[in-house]
Amino acid sequence: MVPIVEEILTLDTRGLFYSMNIRGENVYVDRAFAIKFQGELAREWTLADSVGNVHTVYYNQDIVSPKIMDGGSTLSAFYGFKGDHSILFCYVGQSCFHITVYMGAICQNGVNRHLKEVQGREPLMKGPFEHFHLKLSSFNINGNYLDLPAEFAEYLRKTRFLRVTLHGLLHEVQCRILRGRFPTRNIKLGKGWKKFCSLHFFREDDEIIFECQMMSPSSIIRVLSVMTNHYKRQNKVYD
Repeated sequence: MVPIVEEILTLDTRGLFYSMNIRGENVYVDRAFAIKFQGELAREWTLADSVGNVHTVYYNQDIVSPKIMDGGSTLSAFYGFKGDHSILFCYVGQSCFHITVYMGAICQNGVNRHLKEVQGREPLMKGPFEHFHLKLSSFNINGNYLDLPAEFAEYLRKTRFLRVTLHGLLHEVQCRILRGRFPTRNIKLGKGWKKFCSLHFFREDDEIIFECQMMSPSSIIRVLSVMTNHYKRQNKVYD
């Protein structure tokens, strides 16, 4: 059963992303968000704002180019948008969102910056993909190294790569792969990881997603950062 409006406004936020209503047509969904919740996001979304207005929009269920395909113009007309506006989507489960609509129009530079960020999260190659999720913490960060989760380590173990190139939103950095000696099966990211982490201002508890080619493993890897509540963010991983 879909939560009622009062529940949508009070339920804990499980995920969030910013987007823009551009000319009432294009409402892009953050790829990291779409990937994280791909198993539960339905085509139909229910949106509720803080005063109880409820809207229905339709999502294309495409993690390669996720968008709200139908309903953007309705939002634009309802809120009286005269230009391009920002919207914060806070996900509470069952394809329901508490939205915050920012009424101030966005200048063209802001729109261009948003579109550049959308482009910076696009896949680097054709799918299908494997996605490996990791929450950064003192348990997997050891000095300048990153201990990789078992599934990602197994993916790299099957390759002969000595290095991988991580492509983030802001920068790309080549990282050395460190393989544990038998009998250990651990794999770490070494030289280059600290630089990549610092360039993207990662903090403890940040969640990142490594997007890897499934059928033909590549040393080129997209790294997506899952948006979190900035008021609750921890210290930087590297100062």
